[in-house]
Amino acid sequence: MSGGFQRNLQRAILYGLAGDDEDQIVHYARLLFPEHIERSVRFGKRSEDAVIYDTYVNPKIKAPVIQDLLKIFAENRISFFSSYPMLAPFVLTDSFRSVQYKMEDSRVYPLFLPNQIAWLLAGDSDNGVVNSHFEQWEQCSLVFNSFLHNLADVTPEKGDISLLERAREQLGTLLAEDFTRPLVDFLKGRLGGFHQDLENLIDAIRTRDVAKIKALDYKCFMRGSCGVGHMYLVGVKEEKSPGES
Repeated sequence: MSGGFQRNLQRAILYGLAGDDEDQIVHYARLLFPEHIERSVRFGKRSEDAVIYDTYVNPKIKAPVIQDLLKIFAENRISFFSSYPMLAPFVLTDSFRSVQYKMEDSRVYPLFLPNQIAWLLAGDSDNGVVNSHFEQWEQCSLVFNSFLHNLADVTPEKGDISLLERAREQLGTLLAEDFTRPLVDFLKGRLGGFHQDLENLIDAIRTRDVAKIKALDYKCFMRGSCGVGHMYLVGVKEEKSPGES
């Protein structure tokens, strides 16, 4: 999955420098990724050697992308039930009467793109997202709340066209605020920084200069949690129909 990309990126760097030399892999891991190792020791309560070997040396689990897992669900008649982090695209809201689209339906897969980008870029710096990227939404939220309040209490005494006119004005104000811009800027800006980090890293690896690789100042890479490293999916196996083999 996209959240595991940075872990695999670390492996790619180490294997590019050390090949399959176990001692060299351990050496370069300590040199290049001390923050990740220290963080894993602190939160996972494992020794430093255990973290290094589990992450970089021992045979590893292959992490499929989310669409691969949902395809397996569909092929084996398993219905998506829940996940962590939350997978449901915010643009899909089913009624209580019926489910319009199932998560394992391939037509829904493109709607997971914002989720996967967020998982790729997740890090401790996300603590500052509210103040650094979405200040504009505070005013937009107030405008939208005013829009809703216009028709929150409709009675025979107050139910005239002026309610609709005020609602129209508030909605027009919200549209004029270009409320989608902070989200677009956030996703494109973070992903752009990630792209630049990758470009700089490739240039450094080509030199095979470990000091140069170590000195790289990343915008997004190798910070905090380095993406969402684990995701959990729960599915429900459908019962066979009577007479079905």
